[in-house]
Amino acid sequence: MKITLLAFTLVALSHLSHAHVQPAGGAREAALTTGSIVTVTWDSALVQSPVNIWLWDGERRVTTPIHRAYNGVRAAYEWTIPDTMQAGGLYRFVIASASTPQSTHFSQSFVTIQHAIPRVSSIDRDRAELGLSITPLPARDILHVRWDAAEATRVDLTTLIGQPLRTWSCVGGSSRMDVDVAGIPSGMYMLVVHRADGTPIARSVLVQH
Repeated sequence: MKITLLAFTLVALSHLSHAHVQPAGGAREAALTTGSIVTVTWDSALVQSPVNIWLWDGERRVTTPIHRAYNGVRAAYEWTIPDTMQAGGLYRFVIASASTPQSTHFSQSFVTIQHAIPRVSSIDRDRAELGLSITPLPARDILHVRWDAAEATRVDLTTLIGQPLRTWSCVGGSSRMDVDVAGIPSGMYMLVVHRADGTPIARSVLVQH
């Protein structure tokens, strides 16, 4: 259930404190994935108990209630991110006193939530990835991509939610390519080899500088 948060204007946000709410977000923090469990923590000494826990969506300006009237002294709450949660990079976790709404604390930076990679059976995976080799993993500068005799037209590097980052065209008849990832930020990505028959072969890859 999501409700519009009319009280969270920019003026109000400027007066809120952080109380070390985690995940704190920021560019160096790994994105959260729908369907996974996240532990929300805070400094109980700075928070008035009981507390309401929310997730603020700065992009759509709505909140998702996580838990109401929770024992704030515990300073931690495990929450499973719903599969229906929209992907985005402007989320913040909010800890608010249930009795004193003015006492509200939020994560210091924006948190990113992304959709989980669709699961496939081991049989489908083996069939789709037959002959595909990607080394080294994790990669620092160069990914050596090798595939079977089937001709490929291009290789794509995308985010885990399918946003394209880079594309390389394949030389006709080639079955290998060295992919430069030196300028790609550290993190998990998808590498997709497009065969000439239109069949894409996707594998997750880790870039770690």
